[in-house]
Amino acid sequence: MSRRRGLLLGAIGFALAAIAFFPLSVALDFAGAGAAGISGRQVHGTIWNGQIEATQIGGVPLGDLDVRLVPMSLLRGRMQLDVAGHGAAPTKGRVWASPGGFGTEALTATLPIGPALSPLPSATVSLVDAAFAFEGQACKSASGQVRLTLDRIGPAWPGGSVLMGPARCVPGVRGAPDGVGTTLRGASALDSLTLSIRPDGRYTALATVRATSPTLGLALTLAGFRETQAGHVRQIEGQF
Repeated sequence: MSRRRGLLLGAIGFALAAIAFFPLSVALDFAGAGAAGISGRQVHGTIWNGQIEATQIGGVPLGDLDVRLVPMSLLRGRMQLDVAGHGAAPTKGRVWASPGGFGTEALTATLPIGPALSPLPSATVSLVDAAFAFEGQACKSASGQVRLTLDRIGPAWPGGSVLMGPARCVPGVRGAPDGVGTTLRGASALDSLTLSIRPDGRYTALATVRATSPTLGLALTLAGFRETQAGHVRQIEGQF
């Protein structure tokens, strides 16, 4: 083997090794994932076999994820990752980041949001085949199904109340950029919930509850709901 050929093979081998063991944390920084809205408490491993602890996308918690690079996504000017979670209802799908934005594709996840919608009961949000794309700080597209399950709060409000609706882009309020939102409806006392989430994790919810008993009506009034012809209404704001 000539020296030139040996050097060439050595260089190729070094390049392949560098790609194979390229740190996931460096790749995320290079793609601008943090600025785009994708973050985690700790990042481990390589782009082919990595883990992100306490993952958040746009401020929404997704838990610990195993991730793997989708190589062809680099041809589109973005870094796209296959993600998989753990547990009884594991997260699965794809997330992506680029210098100009971030988003998801075919994402299915269960998100325990606890008392985020207080004074409503603790809740769990499920995403089914969710896809959204942000450019800069504005929502450009959104699709998929959103499911909200509420815990029990008493005899007047049976546990397991479920509302469903499609994801969509919604206009920002008071000059805020467009966010991802949905209008959820169900057959429970909670007649509807309109929810909007901004890229920084701030959210606004408008809940409309039908007082199916005087006891529930009084409880809603004491919790700050306003009685209207459509039902008892209250706006809820916060940040994940």
